[in-house]
Amino acid sequence: MNTMDNTTLDPKMASLLLESMADGVFTLNEKGEITLWNKAIERITGYKADEVLGRSCDILDFNL
Repeated sequence: MNTMDNTTLDPKMASLLLESMADGVFTLNEKGEITLWNKAIERITGYKADEVLGRSCDILDFNL
């Protein structure tokens, strides 16, 4: 029997989890703009979060 309830992850906890990941992670909104950019993707791409947040994913040659 599964005793876990269906709750959502606390946004603060989700942010800490994404920042601690060794994998590069970024998210996009429905317009294809970058909304999240973790430290690992900074190391992989050389772009800092403040350089890409809110910009189009075209910066990565990644098109929707």
